[in-house]
Amino acid sequence: FNYNSFFKAYQPQEALSTEWRGNTKSKGILLARVSIPKAYMPKTNFSNAYMTIGVSTDPKEIKSCMTDAINGEIKGGTVTIAGYPFTKFTLGDAGAGNFYDTTSYRGLLDGDCYAIEYTVHSTSIGAYSPDQGIKEFDKAKIQNEFENMIASFKFLVNSN
Repeated sequence: FNYNSFFKAYQPQEALSTEWRGNTKSKGILLARVSIPKAYMPKTNFSNAYMTIGVSTDPKEIKSCMTDAINGEIKGGTVTIAGYPFTKFTLGDAGAGNFYDTTSYRGLLDGDCYAIEYTVHSTSIGAYSPDQGIKEFDKAKIQNEFENMIASFKFLVNSN
């Protein structure tokens, strides 16, 4: 996949963990992570954002991969990513003036459950005094960066 050179991407070591996707206790493998630092939108209430790509062979995850919205998720429709069907889920969370908006795409490829997710973290604009010059961040710009990355995906597996 393609990504903005300002962002940081890395491939973690292949070890089973719950980091393969958010909002789960099942284990899988985190294949890659891309981070967007605060410096991408200075002088705004943008904190950071990141995208993860993970896979699980856990039978429970495979069974519910594209169907089950859990722990406050909202199930959306089906989208096509690199020629394969994925289900979109969204989740919003907040606490102590922090907001976390997660978009998750989950699909079955080669018999395994893949999750492509991005989370945008921001703070309450009301927490800043006007003299600080902090502006509301452009959430759509961050989301478009992630969606463009996802649109550039190519999978090297066969779908079952």
